[in-house]
Amino acid sequence: MTWFAIFTIAASAELAKPVESRRISLAPTILSYLVMLIFVAIGLTSYPTFRAKYHNVWEMTHRFGGWTCLLLLWIQTFLATKDLNPDVKPTTAWLHSPPIWLLSVATMAVIFPWLFLRKVAVRSEFLCNHAVRLWFEYATPVVGTSVRLAERPLADWYVFHI
Repeated sequence: MTWFAIFTIAASAELAKPVESRRISLAPTILSYLVMLIFVAIGLTSYPTFRAKYHNVWEMTHRFGGWTCLLLLWIQTFLATKDLNPDVKPTTAWLHSPPIWLLSVATMAVIFPWLFLRKVAVRSEFLCNHAVRLWFEYATPVVGTSVRLAERPLADWYVFHI
């Protein structure tokens, strides 16, 4: 987050210059502030007492805040790359921009687990009031892996390590 804060401060300093000598426009700077705001919200909700008391708020902030940041970072990076390379065609600038390639890898890392979601039958056996044994109708999970269960895949995820 430090590198992004430094970029946001530098972009803000650019806005103090006359319009004709600015290297970056207002739009990527505003997007940077929005991303920083979401980063701060994610960080604040991660405080242990808040997380323990409001776990679902913490989870939603991380999931939807993270996805929102990723989308805003894509837009901000395309705009900033175009601004910082005024003498190059935007498509060429984007093709040679390391931040765009890094965002591509980050986006793939976010999408990858969602590609392997599948609905499977699970039978639960209540052992006592605080323990449940789950029986999977498909092959037995391999030791050292984890199983993620959700009734609402976009909202709730519960991870169990085997």
